[in-house]
Amino acid sequence: MESQITLVDAPSSHFTITFEKNSMKNNTVWINSRPVYTISTSDASDTRTTIFNNLIQRTLVTVQRRSLLADALTFDDRYDGKKVKIDSWLRAIKLPDGNPGHVIRTTQGNYIWKVDIVHRHVLYAEEDLDTPLAYMVIATATSPMSLIIAREVEDIVDDILVSFMILELRMRLREKW
Repeated sequence: MESQITLVDAPSSHFTITFEKNSMKNNTVWINSRPVYTISTSDASDTRTTIFNNLIQRTLVTVQRRSLLADALTFDDRYDGKKVKIDSWLRAIKLPDGNPGHVIRTTQGNYIWKVDIVHRHVLYAEEDLDTPLAYMVIATATSPMSLIIAREVEDIVDDILVSFMILELRMRLREKW
């Protein structure tokens, strides 16, 4: 799979969310030098992760990884606080080119995460698989892991962050095996 991504690098067209550590567990996520999200994995078996929004002082989502039942997430302010199966909110699909992808359902419509050889994860609008709206910047020795997000989708940054974290954690777990 070759990367064919062209990204506009104008400061006003995107913003960056930066992870304090190269981890999907027990981390702080920064936007514009402010600690906006706190990620907490509370148990030794890594089965429960909470993402807390520091700006509004409220839990955004709780992700539960379960061995017998389907993994689930609970958004504090959506779905009447009920658990939703991750695989129905972030559904695996086969893209027209035959590669795998994941559709995320949001209030703004559907978006597709594609795996990319350079950026690992790239987000597109479902109706435009040629224009990237968000992509991962892999951590290096001198810069932290981050997501570059187009301003046009900043209203769904919570959805982008949660879905990215789920997909990146799954990828890391597969790479361990």
